[in-house]
Amino acid sequence: MRGESLTFEEFLAARLPALSRYATALAGDPDTGADVLQDVLLKAQPRWSRIAALEEPEAYVRRMVINELVSARRRILARRRRESTHVPAPVADGSDQRADRDALVRLVRALPARQRADGCRRASARPPWGPSSTGPGRSRRSGSGPARSGRTSCGHRSCR
Repeated sequence: MRGESLTFEEFLAARLPALSRYATALAGDPDTGADVLQDVLLKAQPRWSRIAALEEPEAYVRRMVINELVSARRRILARRRRESTHVPAPVADGSDQRADRDALVRLVRALPARQRADGCRRASARPPWGPSSTGPGRSRRSGSGPARSGRTSCGHRSCR
C-alpha cells in the first residue's frame, strides 16, 4: 500500500502502538524505546511528504528506528571510552599542606616556652632569601632577640 494519501497524523494514529512496541523490543527498555521513537518521529515529520511517497512508509520509519538506536548506542559507547581513557588528574586542594602545618603547630606548642621563643627568634633572624646573606640594606642584629630580652614568647600565634 502506498502511503501517498496518508498524512503524518493519520499514520501515527494507525501505527504508533506497533512502532512503540517495535522500538521497545529493540531497545530492551520501554523508556529508551520511547525516547528513540520520539527522536525518529521528530525527524520523520518534516520529511513526511517524501516518506509517504514510498511503497512502505512504515518499513522506512522502522529502519529509522533501528538507525537511531544504533547511533545512540554508539554515542554512549564513545562517551564511555573517552571518559575511561581520559581520567582527569587529581586537583591539589591544599589539605596535605594544612595537615602538615597543623601537625607542626601542635609540635611547636608542645615545646617548653623558652624553646619556642628561641625557635621563633632563630626563624625571624634568618632572612627568607638565604641563611648567609643579609640582603640589600640589612644587617644582622645580635643580642636583641626575644630570648635575650627576657621574653618567653615572640608573639607569634604558634608560640603563645
